Amino acid sequence: LRGHATLFIRELAKLRDEMGFHLIGYAVMPEHVHLLLSEPPQGTLSTVLQKLTSRGAETAEAENHLRCAISIAVR
Repeated sequence: LRGHATLFIRELAKLRDEMGFHLIGYAVMPEHVHLLLSEPPQGTLSTVLQKLTSRGAETAEAENHLRCAISIAVR
């Protein structure tokens, strides 16, 4: 899990920089992720999720990793 979590966190940071949302907290579990983040200045949380899951799927395919379910709590 450690290597996969690192890849996920890198992608999350890139997306945060691209979309401008505030990442308040996260927890990476073996089969899912919990995120606490703000609404992005442009776009919606749905857009953030779509981009994040598509990046996660690409990473997971490349790494033969487990699929990842994401749950979001909005502040």
